[in-house]
Amino acid sequence: VECDKMKIDAEQQARVSIKDNEAKLKVSESNAEAMLARAEAEEKGAQALEEKRRYELEWARIGVLQKMAGQSGRRLFISGDKGRDIMRDLVPQAQSEKGKLAKVSSNPYRGP
Repeated sequence: VECDKMKIDAEQQARVSIKDNEAKLKVSESNAEAMLARAEAEEKGAQALEEKRRYELEWARIGVLQKMAGQSGRRLFISGDKGRDIMRDLVPQAQSEKGKLAKVSSNPYRGP
């Protein structure tokens, strides 16, 4: 009788332990699915944010160029790489016959 009681208690404990671990497994699977969904949403959001940042940076760059151009009565002389970069930003590059972009000269008085 004592042995049967111990056997029944052990079997009951085993069943409870199995159910408890099955529930933990389901919770872990649900958490993993949630993590994957969150990662996918973050990836899509990152792509959208990248485009937004690019847009904001372009407007900030245009604002700087506008301030430089709007300083009346003041002449700016910028040479070297910085001057060439500013000229590239200000002057649209024309297409040549071969489909290549025309080179912008570092000396605006010399031509390409």
